[in-house]
Amino acid sequence: MKKCIFILLSSVMLMSGCDFVKSDGDSYYLDAMQAYSNGEYADAIEKMKLAEEYGVETYEMGEVYKILGKLYLELDMYDEAVVYFGR
Repeated sequence: MKKCIFILLSSVMLMSGCDFVKSDGDSYYLDAMQAYSNGEYADAIEKMKLAEEYGVETYEMGEVYKILGKLYLELDMYDEAVVYFGR
């Protein structure tokens, strides 16, 4: 009986979209933020652009664009920064 209840509750939680499993975009976002905090700006840009491509569920796309703008500023890539700050 307990096993049936556990399976039922697990199924309901998975179908309801609980945050136990992050989307690909969310995973790339988190990886990018880790690289950013380590000063690995080029790597962070690459990962954040993948987050942009796959889309994020937990985070706002505006945040993705803002972070990309800041990363490009860190690398003195001003034209690219302006593009992302403008989105």
